[in-house]
Amino acid sequence: MARSGLGTGVDVRAATAEVMAELRAAEAILLDTLSGSVRREALAHFLACRVNRLTIVAEHAAATASAGDLPALRRLLYQFHALAEAMWKVQLGLRTTDLGPSGVRTFLPTPPRSGSRRWV
Repeated sequence: MARSGLGTGVDVRAATAEVMAELRAAEAILLDTLSGSVRREALAHFLACRVNRLTIVAEHAAATASAGDLPALRRLLYQFHALAEAMWKVQLGLRTTDLGPSGVRTFLPTPPRSGSRRWV
């Protein structure tokens, strides 16, 4: 849609809603696995703020598509893409680790790949 400019406000709204639904489903799974953790509420707030930003950009993109402003639509769709990708990275960057026989699970950040900042 960003390249061709053929999307209408309805098309943009449907496409962004589909991405948002997938992100919300992944968020729900992640938060369910954190039930009982002290980090759950902080992570839920952090993800809710990101979802809010995505929702705002999605609404602006749909309104811009309806207005026919292709340059602004491209900018907003690329912004939406970047924000959605960042949210996926946050969700995928967490992994579960068993802490022992108690069955308590926690989420720890995934170590960075080689060449990035030193893992402490």
